[in-house]
Amino acid sequence: MEQIYNRHYIRIDSKSCITTGWSDGPHPERDTLDAICINEQGGYQFRMFPDGIENPPLNTEDGIPLYRWDGKQVQPRTAEEIERDE
Repeated sequence: MEQIYNRHYIRIDSKSCITTGWSDGPHPERDTLDAICINEQGGYQFRMFPDGIENPPLNTEDGIPLYRWDGKQVQPRTAEEIERDE
């Protein structure tokens, strides 16, 4: 039986904060132009990290991004980074 993989994507803002993330499994119609593929062999549900939770929260309750893109991989934002955005 052939393994079926899904791609996982993120979009970032001007400060490289991650604003949205999704898997093409449940969202095959979503436009990937300007999106960053963070996993080409992911599962059906989006995961920020290979062993991370499914569909993790991307923002605090106040809408402040919890993650950033460093140009190569996803990084959790520090408490100081989040506090600066409050």
